[in-house]
Amino acid sequence: MRFYLFFPVLPLVVGLLAWVHYETETTVTVVILESLDAGTAGEVLPIFEAELTAHLALDQRRARFAHLHVIPSTAPTLPGLEQLATADLVVSFGTAAAEHGSRVLRGAATPHLFAYLPRDHALSLTDAATGEGRAPTTGITGQLPRGAAFAIAAQLLASRDAPPLRIGILHQTNHPSRPRTQRLLAEVANAPGFVAVPFTLPADADTPALLASVAAAAAEAARRELPVDAFWLALDAAAPLDLLVRAIERRTGRPVVYAPSEAAVAAGALMSLAPEPRSTAREAALLAKRLLDGATPADIPVRAPHRVDFSLNLETADALGIVPSHELMELARGRLFR
Repeated sequence: MRFYLFFPVLPLVVGLLAWVHYETETTVTVVILESLDAGTAGEVLPIFEAELTAHLALDQRRARFAHLHVIPSTAPTLPGLEQLATADLVVSFGTAAAEHGSRVLRGAATPHLFAYLPRDHALSLTDAATGEGRAPTTGITGQLPRGAAFAIAAQLLASRDAPPLRIGILHQTNHPSRPRTQRLLAEVANAPGFVAVPFTLPADADTPALLASVAAAAAEAARRELPVDAFWLALDAAAPLDLLVRAIERRTGRPVVYAPSEAAVAAGALMSLAPEPRSTAREAALLAKRLLDGATPADIPVRAPHRVDFSLNLETADALGIVPSHELMELARGRLFR
């Protein structure tokens, strides 16, 4: 009988304990800026939030997450700027988001974590953070081993029993990351068969305008006296790379041999090389926890990702007469598309 009298009280006790625990938790505000493609964002952001939530729960803290999507070549809206100024931590996923976050937080004390930059870019974020009036910054650069993508592409193309391809490197001349692209172009300046294919884009350009500009530049390159046979996408990963690959192929009839996105390989590009999303998200969560614990960003070195993904489209390889080596097939580890 006493058990039945106690049983209705049990949920109240459990609820009271949960309420006390909730009230004693410390809440921190984490603003997430992201400029990733939808597929990568859907893979990276839930892992980052879940990992950071678990880390903070050990210290009776919880995170209040706010999300702001950053479109390349545009600025965040005013409410977004206010959120950044009052946050405990700002985390930028993607190159455009990182650039906007750094610009908006100029002179602020809010720590800024560059969390996921899914493409090879040679500019050290440490340099970007040490300029006058910059916010304290650290993170994961997304910087792959220097020349790694070109080395793998060269190995693939060397297996062709056919004349060498003339490959056009599509790049935006008026993008904020132009210095990085210039370094990339300099890397292959003496490589036979690589030529620059520039294009410009208005600051307020939307996705259809981007597709049209890139496809038009590719079509012009394909009509040259020495025409381009294939294309290399040296673009920010926030661009819809799968749509770009299809647009280029429709407009020119030429393939894309490289794009910094697995989605682009699934759409027909020959290969991609990019930081592995899940492990990079977990690394970012650990760095975020250290910053929220009070660590100084200047004391946390900017790092490269620990794991890299290589993707390969076998149908495109067959069409180009490419026979991937056993080592490259193993490197892809299941990220093979047809």
